[in-house]
Amino acid sequence: MVFAAEAGFTLHPKLGRVWAQRGSRPVVRTRSQHRPRLNFFGWVNPWSGARGLMRAATGNTVALLAFLEQILVAYPTPLIHLWVDNASWHKGAAVGSFLKGHPRLKLWCQPPYHPELNCQEPVWKRVR
Repeated sequence: MVFAAEAGFTLHPKLGRVWAQRGSRPVVRTRSQHRPRLNFFGWVNPWSGARGLMRAATGNTVALLAFLEQILVAYPTPLIHLWVDNASWHKGAAVGSFLKGHPRLKLWCQPPYHPELNCQEPVWKRVR
């Protein structure tokens, strides 16, 4: 059983805390456009501790299929249960066709709005 998730990181870190008078809304001026991003797909096996990471240009179906190829190489086992969230690129004809061609990989979607069920999410939280 393997858990996977995607994460995007801006190259300009967000401001987490600032001192301000209670009830006021502080303004932090910056020249950054906040556009450049690093996108990653990550996976973790909570029982063995094995994990992996793949950088992607964007989080989409094409990147997901490349990521699934990486999972298949990392796990030569007869059956892989991969748990993901309900992102739109985890579904569709291209993903279904890929899974039909690789029957040892089973893709499972977690219930919506429950990132705490995915063992990869705490990794992203710690990185952020």
